[in-house]
Amino acid sequence: MNRRSLIAGATALAMARVAPDAVSGAAAAEAECYGLDFACWAALDADIGKDWIANVCFATEAAIRNDSSGLLLYLPFPYVSPTAPGSIYQFMFGWDTDFVSQALLAQGQRAQALNHILNYFFMIDRYGYMPNANNTRVLTRSQTPLIADTAWRYYLLTRDRGFLQQAYPRLKKNYLGYWTAAHHRTPIGLATNRDLGDAALAARLAAEAETGLDWTPIYNGDVRQCVPLITNCALVRYANIIAKIAMVLKEDTEAAHFFREASDRAAAIRHYCWNKEAGYFVEYDFVHNKQLSGLSDSAFWTLWAGVATPTQARLLVRSLIRIEHDFGLSCTDTAYGIPSPTTDYGPPFQFGPDGTAAGTDSGLDALGGPGPLQWMYPAGWAPSHLITVEGLDSYGYSADAHRIASKFLKLIVAQHAKTGHLWEKYNVVDGSLYLPNSRYGNLWMRGWTAAAVALLGRRVFHEQKLRPNGHG
Repeated sequence: MNRRSLIAGATALAMARVAPDAVSGAAAAEAECYGLDFACWAALDADIGKDWIANVCFATEAAIRNDSSGLLLYLPFPYVSPTAPGSIYQFMFGWDTDFVSQALLAQGQRAQALNHILNYFFMIDRYGYMPNANNTRVLTRSQTPLIADTAWRYYLLTRDRGFLQQAYPRLKKNYLGYWTAAHHRTPIGLATNRDLGDAALAARLAAEAETGLDWTPIYNGDVRQCVPLITNCALVRYANIIAKIAMVLKEDTEAAHFFREASDRAAAIRHYCWNKEAGYFVEYDFVHNKQLSGLSDSAFWTLWAGVATPTQARLLVRSLIRIEHDFGLSCTDTAYGIPSPTTDYGPPFQFGPDGTAAGTDSGLDALGGPGPLQWMYPAGWAPSHLITVEGLDSYGYSADAHRIASKFLKLIVAQHAKTGHLWEKYNVVDGSLYLPNSRYGNLWMRGWTAAAVALLGRRVFHEQKLRPNGHG
């Protein structure tokens, strides 16, 4: 089956947009406890769906000829960019797009979700892996690999075996040829993150950017010495999904191999990253053979990936109090110092919320301070909440999932009502948009924050859990 057939099939199967016009009494009562209004959410969800389709981006040959930055790389299908057309981030980013695709599927917009998946497949065919984005500057690395999860969700909705036959070799290529290749392997059987030659960044920061957490204190300044929870949990789920696809395609030997890889990686995460005294998963430095002391929301990826044992899950949920605040989850339990050498982070640069340079005649003032560690307390980000809510539900902690989803959704909706915009990140401690560690300011965001509105809203008002079918 070719790409044109896949597009035609997706269009035929696509449902009407799913923004339910009714809500159960129990869900409504719980939502009201957090000050959430169904009608406000439903209207915002509808606007998001319309915006995503009306304002897709193109990386066609014509678009490349008109690209003044000279950075745009070709993609065959339209895509949703993280920021509005004409703003700073007009590329298809790796893990950003997976969250958007998940929301598109929840809204019934299968054709556009398929566009994203096919763009992934095109890049894997062309480059051998899914780059950080279709941007010439970031071809030297990827991002946290969630494409298998997106492809599996699409299959579960369509049951299209032809799609799986296209997906399977490409997902294997991305996994075997890139994520488990030599530059990611470590002596302890877990993956690290590395960049293959970004000349614009210090090597340690270029590698950190591959996690998507640019920048964070949780790796003590050098992710290349660590086996990040976010990366390895994503690879556990990735391998499990490849195995499931292999089973559907009757590739039983390969299925057994990938299930075993996922199981072995999960066991290694539990061995090296579980801190029994803290009751928490932490980062591990394999070079110095030690656990790192910082606590972060990355620990909850172990629930999303099905890595944690029931006892570990119970203790981890008990520890939510360390990062949970009135408006959601902070990236870390506290603010940490900037890892040395601080000069690697370069001079401060800031943008206005619209993505234009701050301080210019045409630019808006930057919102937030210049501290570079934007994935740190008191910041809360949409992907962290989506991963955590899904993970909590997977282990049966539905009340905790509902509470956290409600807190963060309320913050997003309230700030949208106040400002008319969705934002890249939020201060989950005081409920504001100001962060001293905003790196470059706070931006209007139509990517994963919009996805959080769609997905968390369905979780809160309709109890539609984010996970498609249990662990893995």
